[in-house]
Amino acid sequence: MKKAIVGLFFSLLTFSSFAQPCPQTEASLLGDWVSTAKEGAPFEVMSIENGPAGKLFSSWLHDAPDLMDAQWAYEGCVLRITHNYDTRWVTELKVVSASKTTLVLREHLADGTITRKFRYRRPSKS
Repeated sequence: MKKAIVGLFFSLLTFSSFAQPCPQTEASLLGDWVSTAKEGAPFEVMSIENGPAGKLFSSWLHDAPDLMDAQWAYEGCVLRITHNYDTRWVTELKVVSASKTTLVLREHLADGTITRKFRYRRPSKS
């Protein structure tokens, strides 16, 4: 019995020490997104790009530029956005799901707390 408990404990410890893979790929985040919330979303409209200029993030609020050409990284299902001019300004968003048409994010606070959920969709084609 004691060996079984020790074995189970070791298995759990070993299993939990490996990072779980994130089902959403970096490529699924790329492009333009519009918040479906009436208010409260971290970004009203955003663009996530990976091109010759690097990994750039831009956002707009009421059709006016808000955050332009910030840097972004994606690791462990967390989208991390860092302002170009002040690297202390960081937003972390947990990617809950991503499809061709919908992106669902949660705030990922510095203390590890994950809070409100935000849904984004691709913009309508004009």
